[in-house]
Amino acid sequence: MDPNWSDAIDPALSQRRPSTAPPSCDEEMPALLELSDSHERSQAMSAVTWPTNEIPVEIFEIIISYLTRLEVRCLRLVCKEFENKASAQYFRNVVVPFKSELYSKLDRDENGAFKRTSSALLSNGMRIFQSFGPHIRRFALSLELDEDTLSYPPVKPSQEAVPSFWGIYRWPHGTYHRYTDLEGLEQTADETEAMKEALKCLVKVTNLGLCCDAGLGFLSGPDHIARGATTLHPVFATQNWRHTGSESQARKQPIVTMSDLNEMVKDFRKPVFENPISFKRTVLQKMASDAGYSGAQINEAVLMLLETEGTNINAIDFDERATIITEMEARRVMAQNTHRAEFEPATAEAVNHPLIPASLTRAQKEMLLELEWAHRAMIQSYVIGLIDNARDNCFKNLTTITIAKIPSSHVYILCRHELWQNLSSLTNVSLGVIADWRRVSKSAPGCVEDDTVSPVEAVGKVYQLLNNYIGAQPHIESLHFEWICGGEFAPGTYQRNHHILPAPFFEQPQLMTRIDSPKTNTDDLLSLPFIKHLSLKNCWASPHVLLQTIRNMALSTLEKLGLESVSLSGPPTLTPQAPLQQAGAANNAHMLNMIGMHPAPPGVLVPPPTNIANGVVAPFPFNATAQQLAG
Repeated sequence: MDPNWSDAIDPALSQRRPSTAPPSCDEEMPALLELSDSHERSQAMSAVTWPTNEIPVEIFEIIISYLTRLEVRCLRLVCKEFENKASAQYFRNVVVPFKSELYSKLDRDENGAFKRTSSALLSNGMRIFQSFGPHIRRFALSLELDEDTLSYPPVKPSQEAVPSFWGIYRWPHGTYHRYTDLEGLEQTADETEAMKEALKCLVKVTNLGLCCDAGLGFLSGPDHIARGATTLHPVFATQNWRHTGSESQARKQPIVTMSDLNEMVKDFRKPVFENPISFKRTVLQKMASDAGYSGAQINEAVLMLLETEGTNINAIDFDERATIITEMEARRVMAQNTHRAEFEPATAEAVNHPLIPASLTRAQKEMLLELEWAHRAMIQSYVIGLIDNARDNCFKNLTTITIAKIPSSHVYILCRHELWQNLSSLTNVSLGVIADWRRVSKSAPGCVEDDTVSPVEAVGKVYQLLNNYIGAQPHIESLHFEWICGGEFAPGTYQRNHHILPAPFFEQPQLMTRIDSPKTNTDDLLSLPFIKHLSLKNCWASPHVLLQTIRNMALSTLEKLGLESVSLSGPPTLTPQAPLQQAGAANNAHMLNMIGMHPAPPGVLVPPPTNIANGVVAPFPFNATAQQLAG
């Protein structure tokens, strides 16, 4: 019987019985058609290519605005066009940090000393400058010292271990030994030709910046609140005062640093050593190693040295810190602790802290000294590079100079007419100054002095720069100035709302408190005849001096005045004033008589007494605005 007939009679039988016959041609047709369609599609897809140079760069900018920095880096790897157009946005804002993570990039010779070759930072990054320099719009150099690094300086023993027949003892070095890394950093900064060539590649830059903190300002030390603060000072914080809205998005763009390009990831807040004991042990081991010991002999030599001197690793003081807290300081601290708040560090905690600003170790002093040398060399090379390239007309698009941070002791480097005159397209200048609290110097071989200076000395230095150099340029129309110290922006217990410095309206700050200073010292007032927009931040001024200074500028070209956290003092007077406490008690008594000896009702604030003590004007917090002054 034909099987086809049986299937026609009983279709269920054919469904139950597995078929071993090959499929018919009709069943193969859909598969063949699908295969043919996929082949045609693959041929069509292979014919599709990327429309080269047809997608405008504005589309890339819109896409990049929604991506993270890591995603933009991946986007650059798609093709050459993606790389070219994405780089224009990725390298728009660049900060090159002269920090400790760059030290290891410097080559050493067989003796361990740095080779005096071209700058490792600039030579390793010269390819980056040459390739991506045309994309950079805002560029800055940064060299900042954090207190964690200063607490545990790099190991550089100030003494050497000398073996003898009766033991091992310590003895000072015959000559001054420098920190190898910092010496190499200074050599890097001294190379003005490399700096000039790097800056020459920034043909389209519009904003050049500098951010330097040499550690000579206010040090927080044991104040754990200040050390844990997250106060940020952005490098590029300036904006075009005529087009405020259009600049807001540019200020939010991410900043690319050299550490991003070199894949350097490091937690800078973590100290090099876990505790002072670990630091002491490392220094002693380094001394034993320099004396010729190796391997297990190093620890044995350390134990022998401690035994020879009759001390232990806890009590040894190789940093020559004579007295952490003298008897007078101890009494003062104990007196302060009677009124100490719960969040302030206790005396024992402060004494055991590795960084005590009033009593720096020898290693910390030497580190500040050599860092100051490196800062000065870097700023000088930067200024010389700007001057030379400006003479060659390389900065045609430069409109803004941003000095985010600079120590007051280095402000004089900027006092050069050729710097400000040659930058003819420059219109905006922003200056933030860190007032120095100490001066570190090497008076004799092996002797480093740490002298205390008044931060008020910085006022005259800033006045010279603003009055004689920046303010004398007709093409500069916008100026922003601020103190990076004290005030309500300062972190910590001991600096916040304290140490507010006067605005640089006079070269001699004491003239700020004289009644007749605007009349008798008119020629000494700050003169900015070409400035149309003036912005001040974190300073104080007496009312009569502020009004007279602004009046003179308004009679010239001043159009806009911005004040942020600017305090006004009480009006100066020659009338003898009672002490502050007595004046406050008298005012309170007079007020109680007026209200009939009844306390003020809830919600009513009692006005404070006049903030004048012994005829000396004391600043009180009153945030003035341009509208209030104009009114």
